[in-house]
Amino acid sequence: ADTDCKVLFLLYEDIIKRCEKACHHHSQLSDNLFQIITKKSQALSLRINLLTAKTVRQRLLHYLTYQQGQKGQPSFSIDMSLTELAEYLGVDRSSLMREIRRLKVQGILSSKGRVFSFSPPLPDEKGGVRKPDA
Repeated sequence: ADTDCKVLFLLYEDIIKRCEKACHHHSQLSDNLFQIITKKSQALSLRINLLTAKTVRQRLLHYLTYQQGQKGQPSFSIDMSLTELAEYLGVDRSSLMREIRRLKVQGILSSKGRVFSFSPPLPDEKGGVRKPDA
């Protein structure tokens, strides 16, 4: 830690079992832990899917289509720099930039900095194209 802090150790049984009073705080703690575990599981699943993709294009398109779905907008921004994105995808930054440029030339993607948008028809996760949802 950057500053002084206290560490709280909780027994597994104290978290899993309901307390005798059925207090709201215990239920809230259980709900919060479940949400944290769920988000972490989803993040790890995405990471596994990205890293099993064979090409830079597949990894990039999978990540960007996931981000677009999360943001729910045709135009969306990513939360990391392109250097960080290349590291996250496990690819060389120059390869990532080259693939972004190819997708732009092909009319599949437009981008400016961290803001991206897809042009119909939408790419599938393997680098081909899919029809937009009706």
